[in-house]
Amino acid sequence: MDYTLQVFEPHIGSSFQVMVNGKPALDLTLANVEDQTIAGQQRDPSIRAQPFSLIFHGPLSPVAGQASYQLDHPQLGAVTIFLVPIVPDRKSPQKMQYQAIFN
Repeated sequence: MDYTLQVFEPHIGSSFQVMVNGKPALDLTLANVEDQTIAGQQRDPSIRAQPFSLIFHGPLSPVAGQASYQLDHPQLGAVTIFLVPIVPDRKSPQKMQYQAIFN
């Protein structure tokens, strides 16, 4: 599967299960899909896709460390994504945020 902004956008608000050693370890909710294209910048035609990022929300504990994880989703199936824990969400401080960047 090609990971594109359009693949993930319809799944904002849905749950992804983070798998560790083949077992469900954490539930993350896709909170936002952000286009990372710089306004006014000419796209390089050799780049296959537009840059974008995913923001996930999860519990404050346990915190998943920065690493590649398999995420399972009911419609998308298993996807492997490099996640970085960032900061708790300002609007919902009881939720940890994770970011994945695709460029």
